[in-house]
Amino acid sequence: MQSVKRDLNWQIFVGFFALILGVSTHGHAESPEMIWNEFSQAMSLEQSDFTWKKTYPASLEDGMPLTVRGFVVPTQAQAYFDTFLLVNDPQDCPFCGNGEGYGPVLEVILKRKIPETGEFAQITVEGQLEYVGDKYTSQLFRLTDARVVK
Repeated sequence: MQSVKRDLNWQIFVGFFALILGVSTHGHAESPEMIWNEFSQAMSLEQSDFTWKKTYPASLEDGMPLTVRGFVVPTQAQAYFDTFLLVNDPQDCPFCGNGEGYGPVLEVILKRKIPETGEFAQITVEGQLEYVGDKYTSQLFRLTDARVVK
């Protein structure tokens, strides 16, 4: 009984400080800005053999549940879609060709198709974060089994 009470007190203590710091006890940031900052800490470096070496921050675990807010970058011209890119800022669009590079990009794969939203519609999605392990692409992340959160 004493052990259960101590564990409960510890969970309350950790939860309290997680709330103060804006970090969830599920291992990811509550704030969309913090999540995008964590995404930007991941790196994909091209190697001499044309493969990519990828490193990920410890705060973003493969398979973890994640909720993130961002702007839709469509990848297909369809009335209904289930795959798109999500960016933190419309200026981070990887297809816009501003020549200055772009920030983190998250591929989103929805469980169900949704009606076309228009380019750069701001939405919140939740799903499972997945590392992209393919060494022949620089892509780092995707969100799978996702759904739009209203």
